[in-house]
Amino acid sequence: MSNLKEKIEKVKKAFDKNNAIAESEMRKIIQGYVENPSEFEQYQPQYRPELFRKAVNEKTTPIMEDVNKMNIVFNQKVKAIIEEEKSAILPKPKEKSADYSIRISNALKYLEIEGEKLDDDIAYEILKDFMDDYEQMKLFKNVIRRQMKLEILEGYDGKCILPKTFGNFNKMEMIINTFSEMESIANVLFLKNQTKKEQFIFYNARVELPLLSVPGYQELTNEENIINLAEIIDSEVKRMNNIAMDKSYVNITE
Repeated sequence: MSNLKEKIEKVKKAFDKNNAIAESEMRKIIQGYVENPSEFEQYQPQYRPELFRKAVNEKTTPIMEDVNKMNIVFNQKVKAIIEEEKSAILPKPKEKSADYSIRISNALKYLEIEGEKLDDDIAYEILKDFMDDYEQMKLFKNVIRRQMKLEILEGYDGKCILPKTFGNFNKMEMIINTFSEMESIANVLFLKNQTKKEQFIFYNARVELPLLSVPGYQELTNEENIINLAEIIDSEVKRMNNIAMDKSYVNITE
């Protein structure tokens, strides 16, 4: 059973919590100066706002740097989770026999002989020994698509035209493509570029100070999308496991 969504959500919660705690600490530092400005009274009023800004930056910059370092760690955790789940879900390459390349060549010849009249049953008989080899089935699919002079091997309803031959392959391809999309998002997840700024009143002057980096629209979209993609993986793995259990039950009761 896959719980990819739950694992990524757990990291996101830790990320949100760490950022919230850090921002709270920064606000306490700022508020401490605002409420107790006595250490700045020795300076001329025109210099106090800038000295206030400098004092705040000296104490809050280390907090911001630590947060940015932790954001990288959270990013790496998500990438590791995806890689671990991907390794657990996708089938391991099987050892190929010495005559494997010859069998591939023979299969291609049989497909060529059938030409455009190739149907699902015949294609399955020709390719059934390669069903566990995703990369090879990907090549066979392209060969058959060109041979049958079709842009895709799916109908308008999205269903596979050759379900017996490529039904399982299509499901695996969907999972692989989903993982690839997740990996692309994970490369930039939690790495923020925009800085939130707020104004604080100090000695009757408005002083703008940076707080934590905040996510923009694209970053928020990435966080939402990677969760949705993880849910797709979890649902598909659950469905595949249920089918496997059903088949096992049938075999036991036959």
